[in-house]
Amino acid sequence: MGKGDCFVFNVEVPDSSLCYDVNIVLRHTFSYPYRDIHLLVKEHLPGVPKDSYKKVKAQIFGREKSANLPGWNAIGVTVIPYQKGKFFPHAKGTIQIMQNMEDASLPGILEVGVEVVQK
Repeated sequence: MGKGDCFVFNVEVPDSSLCYDVNIVLRHTFSYPYRDIHLLVKEHLPGVPKDSYKKVKAQIFGREKSANLPGWNAIGVTVIPYQKGKFFPHAKGTIQIMQNMEDASLPGILEVGVEVVQK
């Protein structure tokens, strides 16, 4: 995951009258050199004016790196709650995610995804 990389996810909900939880899902190895991650998230939903990125900060490990962690090549999954109880005015839209760390690239981040779960 490099600085300036923009991940765009199509979001589609079956029923726009229901509310949903939106999560950001990261797959990473334990060689990721930090305990947290800073992301910028932007939504493009029809009928909703949003022109700026929302800053999201989350812990990936929640503790110091130590001998108690699995091997450096082991894969972990971190689910970051982004929005709870969100209504989508239309059934389709997109969500963009960019990393906002000082480093140009983030070693150990394997995949970034968005999960939309009906409440």
